Amino acid sequence: MSINITVRGRADLAGKFRLPRRATHEHKARQRDPDRLTDRIKRDLALERDVQRIWEKNFKVYGADKVWRQLLREGIRVARCTVERLMKKFRYYRSLPINFLTKVALRN
Repeated sequence: MSINITVRGRADLAGKFRLPRRATHEHKARQRDPDRLTDRIKRDLALERDVQRIWEKNFKVYGADKVWRQLLREGIRVARCTVERLMKKFRYYRSLPINFLTKVALRN
């Protein structure tokens, strides 16, 4: 079976490759009932607020390492990679100083 993706596009492929019915039902059930969410998703939902609070409290200049350290100081045990993943997911980036940006522009 050869499929020309450029001609047919993704819409035609969606009908050919379907998710198993069980996976679809489970996804819908999780949307209706939050208790069925996985442990990782439940923990991420709780950590999102803490990460955002710390990031905004520190003028949006903290990177993942400093947010992670602050969480540890507050007694919230979490892996650094989890903090990095959450910050990347919500696009919480460390702000760069203006003089750094001008130096980069002048080099180019």
